[in-house]
Amino acid sequence: MINVAIFLSIIGTLAAVLLSFFAYKFHKFAKSEKLLKQFKKTRTYTIALQTFGSEEKVESWLRTNNLALGQTPLEAVETPSGQREIEKILIAINFGGAV
Repeated sequence: MINVAIFLSIIGTLAAVLLSFFAYKFHKFAKSEKLLKQFKKTRTYTIALQTFGSEEKVESWLRTNNLALGQTPLEAVETPSGQREIEKILIAINFGGAV
């Protein structure tokens, strides 16, 4: 039979790991929502709307990992160089060019 102290230690460790995981996910979600709100005020967002035609499609694209960026566009938007790269990708999508 398992020692009660060991069992409780395992349960405590699992609870701590799960709590840490969900705290990380919540922090990442909150950060992405803040970035999205800021991004909606940029020229790049206007280009994205013209490219995809709706806010829902833009947000879906922004949250999807992009091979050319090596991250999601929403993560890349944090820097001016990331915004320029996003604009290049959007122009390539609009006009069928290469990035």
